[in-house]
Amino acid sequence: MVFFVPHQDDEYLTFGLAILRASQTHDVHVVLCTDGSLDDTRNQLGSGKRCYLPELGKGRRIHFGRHRYDISVQEFIGIRDGEFRTGCELLGVRPNNVHIAPNRAVDGSLSPDLASEIIRDYLSTLPEAVVCTEVPIDCPLYDPNAPGYSDVYHSDHHALGNGARILFESGKITELIYYADPYYLQLFKNAAPHIDFKALVPNQTELGVLRKAAKAYRRWRPSRRQFAVAWHSASPLFPQVTGDWNNYFYRAPR
Repeated sequence: MVFFVPHQDDEYLTFGLAILRASQTHDVHVVLCTDGSLDDTRNQLGSGKRCYLPELGKGRRIHFGRHRYDISVQEFIGIRDGEFRTGCELLGVRPNNVHIAPNRAVDGSLSPDLASEIIRDYLSTLPEAVVCTEVPIDCPLYDPNAPGYSDVYHSDHHALGNGARILFESGKITELIYYADPYYLQLFKNAAPHIDFKALVPNQTELGVLRKAAKAYRRWRPSRRQFAVAWHSASPLFPQVTGDWNNYFYRAPR
């Protein structure tokens, strides 16, 4: 079973429970498909502004104070890659099964064609693997000219889903499962009301593991170049904040 994820933190936010549960019974691989370099957290960390991150419970915060950390783009990518690797391992994935695609896209530039190429590369050695990735649903979210809110940053998610869809429809993927970003689930349902999304619900043991795995994204140790990037970037989307620990999916129709 291979999970293809767009950015460092999506393995947790969109696929966390699915990866955790599958890793108990399958040989699970996770492949990162972009470099995550566009995330604005790098600028925030060097802004000199005061930071107040969301509470972690019982009034505990990661840190107060001002950000004055000069981080290059390449170092920032490496920091995010470290969070990705640690997060996957805490979800039960063997270290050797955590991959960064050699031809991954620069953040924001992933195309369906490149996504297909990345997926094909890994399926060449895992030809019968179940592929899990983002939904390919078209919705105004990805249109910069659409009225109201749009999120072009997440176009990489859309491209990844469509790259997998192309391979599935041409017979290159035998089984394909799409996962929806939970924070956009209602938008996807509105855009594709015919799709019956299923919910993967954690048991108490899994919930405990998920809570512990989130620590990979909240580590604040500047002396060790650990900057809690995912928590700075997307803390409102984490299940600890939203209260929704489920994953949402549907299988590609044959």
